[in-house]
Amino acid sequence: MSTTAALPRQQVKVLDNWSNLDYKQKFWRSLITPVSIPMWVGTENERRLRAYTMFESYYGNSSRMWLEDTDASSGEPEDRREYGDPFVLVETAMTSLIGDTQKIVVEGSLSTEKETDPAAVLQAELDKWAEDEKFYMKVIESERQSVKLGDSVYVLGYDPKKKRPRMHVFDPGFYFPVFDEMDGRSAEDFPTKIHIAYEFMRVNQLGEEKFYVRLITWELLAVEKPYTPEYATEPTDQDVLYQDRVYDVGDMGETLDTFSGPVYQWITEPIFLQQDFIPVVHVPNTVALQNHFGRSVLAPILQILDDIQSTDTDLQAASSTTGSPPIVVTGKTGQKDVTTYGPGAVFYVGDGDATMIDTSTSLDALLKLEDSLLKRLSINSRTPEALLGRVKPNEVPSGIALTLSFTPHISMVNEMRLVRRQKYDLLLKFVARYFGHKDELKISMHFGSFLPAEKQEAMTMVVQLLGAKAISLETAIQMLMEAGVPIENWIEEIKRIQQRDVPTAIQLMGITGDPNTATDYLGMPKVDTVDLEPDPKDDPSALP
Repeated sequence: MSTTAALPRQQVKVLDNWSNLDYKQKFWRSLITPVSIPMWVGTENERRLRAYTMFESYYGNSSRMWLEDTDASSGEPEDRREYGDPFVLVETAMTSLIGDTQKIVVEGSLSTEKETDPAAVLQAELDKWAEDEKFYMKVIESERQSVKLGDSVYVLGYDPKKKRPRMHVFDPGFYFPVFDEMDGRSAEDFPTKIHIAYEFMRVNQLGEEKFYVRLITWELLAVEKPYTPEYATEPTDQDVLYQDRVYDVGDMGETLDTFSGPVYQWITEPIFLQQDFIPVVHVPNTVALQNHFGRSVLAPILQILDDIQSTDTDLQAASSTTGSPPIVVTGKTGQKDVTTYGPGAVFYVGDGDATMIDTSTSLDALLKLEDSLLKRLSINSRTPEALLGRVKPNEVPSGIALTLSFTPHISMVNEMRLVRRQKYDLLLKFVARYFGHKDELKISMHFGSFLPAEKQEAMTMVVQLLGAKAISLETAIQMLMEAGVPIENWIEEIKRIQQRDVPTAIQLMGITGDPNTATDYLGMPKVDTVDLEPDPKDDPSALP
């Protein structure tokens, strides 16, 4: 028998995505955890769900619930100071990730002027869908979860009433993919079965609180009769079995696939969707080919955050004694044994004069300690102090030094965007399939720049390349759009540029001898060249 199997389960140390949290006994010792994890999630999901709760508590300034047991008389948990450092780190990373603009781009839509072109049609359809579905707001909601918790989940489904696919963002704690190591698949592969499950409460007619579990399941299965989906060109022998039901929480088993009681209510009875893809897209925060789940930006720095919060708590206590210091009164008999002291305390210690105890040195030492911890936080979280607001404008170092300080952060954001590139391509492909489009055009999600220097560098490069005739105007506009310049429609932007470019229009007319080349360039109506023939009466040089 292995050593691991011989130990009680709560004493086994595990190395996984959430091992950074094991320094807190309340995290890995399930018997004393402050978070109630329902049994029906399965033992394999307990650590993940507990980790999500811990990250959420740090983000919401309530991480004191994870403190180890202390003397009840000290009141430390209640007096603990939490000033929002985790919140700032998460929001900064999320803002850098999504950039200053977000845009769905269909390949080829920027290089065609025909509104009937397939790329232009799909681009217009997706733009309208994004507006109707509040897509970009949902992206922010999802990415905040992914950066904060390590994971996020999108779920798609066609709504026949609205006549468009709907997109929902689910808490990753409701996401339960099913992996079977016996079938040879790994976490790198897409799961063939996915559950979305969560508890909710309703009050019945007797005023009693009743708890239920909603369980939504997609399972990709082989079917006997091949069929051709609307979005495909070839038949497939796979189809997705979909079902949505509600159980009484007492009728759930030890896993999501075992139940001890009947279905309380069917929302959607088992039905095949006539599609060979599961419309659930999981977005990990980091590369997650081996473990499937991502890592929160807070995971590596929780202990530093604990130390900063402890220092802030000590600073608050030290500031009270500095503002109202203890006083020592001599020459009188009185209290001799002093066990504690606080602001304004008075001690009697024998002959001499009354003096105040100077506690300001301890306050200064704590401030230096906090500054050191904040610098280490910046380094270990790969978030420059300039982004955290710790560098004043008049204290900005040289341009090279500032650029070097951003290098770790840029590397982190590039990795996060690398993960999203594949996930959003897949999500938008699914959306196009629901509209009936075949997988012929590549659809991407473009995030804008997150550093002011990037936009300035892009504009400088465009000016230089255009001046050297090294790129076309179309390519220049596309470069500016990707850098975050607010250009809504590249075709209209080019037309507006040309309408004001009279010198180039004159050059075109001089080269071709045809004034219509200039009018076409300027977007003006064509002129009748017959009317432009010189009249001998008006042109003396034309007389014999």
